[in-house]
Amino acid sequence: RWATWVDAIDLPEPDEGSGGAVDSVEDAGALAEGTLCLEQARHEAVALRRRSEELPVLAERLSRSRATLSRTEELVTRLTEEAEADDVVRERLQHDRERLTASAAELDRLDALIAARRGARAVESDLRRATDEAQAAREHVQELRAGVQELVAARLDNMAGELAGLLSEGDPCSVCGSTEHPRLARSTRVVTPEDIEAARAVAGDAERVHEAARQARGEVAAQLEVARAEVLRLAAVGPSECRESDCEPAAAASDAPADLFEVSPAELAVREELATEVSELRTSVSGAAEVERRVEERAARLLRA
Repeated sequence: RWATWVDAIDLPEPDEGSGGAVDSVEDAGALAEGTLCLEQARHEAVALRRRSEELPVLAERLSRSRATLSRTEELVTRLTEEAEADDVVRERLQHDRERLTASAAELDRLDALIAARRGARAVESDLRRATDEAQAAREHVQELRAGVQELVAARLDNMAGELAGLLSEGDPCSVCGSTEHPRLARSTRVVTPEDIEAARAVAGDAERVHEAARQARGEVAAQLEVARAEVLRLAAVGPSECRESDCEPAAAASDAPADLFEVSPAELAVREELATEVSELRTSVSGAAEVERRVEERAARLLRA
């Protein structure tokens, strides 16, 4: 550019004669203009030199920026792939949570059903025992009542002998009025009113024992009805209470045995399967917190990138 400005200055050859002064003025102007152009060219040359010196630094910065951009793109790609993988894991965890909720509820129901069957069986055994006790008390009361009746009958049968024992020679008989007693009646068994009252008292005590046993049996029978209703409630699983896949164990376990209070081997097997599944699902779901932590950390790294 400096050469261009120099070439642009046209310096005429000096002429002889009267026009020399004018030419000198014109030459001086052209020279001043050329000097100004030379000064501008010098400044521009200095600036260009400085810029040329900065080019390696700028090239190094550009190279580092490109390397940083490449690493950032690789990081974003890797983080995106990991995020997609975590999305798959999160979907699986959500599915496991839903399965865990259903399976845990079914396991709780099955445990309650097994406990209810066993509890009802125990109450049933108590009822049989209470029934036997009440029946034995009833039979004992009947025996004691029969004994009282035997005592009363014996006293009536032997009352003539008792009256004969009270007669003296010449005394009138209280029954027939005769003063002669050629053949007195004899008592084969002496039963006093006190004997009869004592027997009645014993029979009364036995009746109270029987009444208590009867009431106790009624209470146990009421408990058994409550236990039976609970077993029936727990054994009934409606289709609206679980998904079709989740109800398969329940359906197998709800096959009512011939004995309502019997815990079948199939029921116990289903319970063990459910317990294993719930344990595995809880282990799986327990890793959800770690997955969420990774997702948050990855989001922060993407923002920084």
